[in-house]
Amino acid sequence: MVSGIVRPPAIELANRDLVRAHLHAIWLAESGKELAPDIPHVLNLSDQTLPIQQEITQAFAEPDLKTRAGAAMKRVLDSIGAELTQEAAPWVPDREAFAAATADAAELEFSNAFDRWRQLYQGARDQLKEANRKSELPGLSANERKTAKDQQAQANEQLALLERGTSSSGSDFYTYRYLATEGFLPGYNFPRLPLYAYVPSIGAGPGGRAAYLQRARFLAIAEFGPRSLIYHEGRAFRVYRAKLPPCVRTEDRGKLSTATLFICDACGAAHQQDEPERCHACGSTMAATHPIRNVLRIDNVETLPAERITANDEERQHQGFDIQTVFAWPLRDGAFDVARALASDADGPVLSIDYARCAKS
Repeated sequence: MVSGIVRPPAIELANRDLVRAHLHAIWLAESGKELAPDIPHVLNLSDQTLPIQQEITQAFAEPDLKTRAGAAMKRVLDSIGAELTQEAAPWVPDREAFAAATADAAELEFSNAFDRWRQLYQGARDQLKEANRKSELPGLSANERKTAKDQQAQANEQLALLERGTSSSGSDFYTYRYLATEGFLPGYNFPRLPLYAYVPSIGAGPGGRAAYLQRARFLAIAEFGPRSLIYHEGRAFRVYRAKLPPCVRTEDRGKLSTATLFICDACGAAHQQDEPERCHACGSTMAATHPIRNVLRIDNVETLPAERITANDEERQHQGFDIQTVFAWPLRDGAFDVARALASDADGPVLSIDYARCAKS
């Protein structure tokens, strides 16, 4: 029973990412190409780079697709024209030009949306190759052979989950749902750009199925941290390693290509480029800022079944993390996409507000 008034949901129609996602859906509908439910039928797995299937690229390459899609996009933009004011949507000064630019870039963004899946699939395939190589080495001990066998089984499980988009255990990789989580298509019921944690199977029965768990980034930064415990279908799993994309390795496959962050002491804004002279958010000097070195972005992790322990033992083993929240204004078309406002009263300015709809944190 619910007591009180249930307010209707509110959607900001001037949100750039929301509008672009709907325009992408229009572009996909105008192409007339229905996508297969399983991603392996959308990508060409026989090619090492996992490109889009040729028949799909041919449909997207029709000469009049951009014209038809641009016209349909323009009609949708006109229908919400009252919301797309200069103050609320400075990113769309000309609706026709914005629709045409979105249609031009849609095919590339469609392909880029599958980069996360490519990373997961390539990582599982590399793990299987390495496990197969180790299993063929002579003179392995029983424990080493068992480890190689477990790695083979887990890699095969991951590949199966990624390839079955219509099964209940692989529905996160149903093509249209996946495109919604990656922000290419509109979606309201799933976390956008989530982090994935692979949970291996642990035998028959309830809780024995392998799965990819999704968490929103602001939750996953703590829940999917190193050595963290994850509870899934009555069992506990411990995060033991990150799945790293090939691009984070140096050319000689040695050290990781880490980054350095400079955090503004005045406002907490992050800067990933070379040491800046002034903060891009508040303009404060960055001369005495201490850098945070060896920063690495992690999007996917793997887990292992955790030993059965009591609640008291779990509390004693609990590890905390020093979580620091920072932000950065989004850079679009060579300029920062941020709105500024100044609140004043009879005595003068009271509050200065900077707001970005898509600030990174």
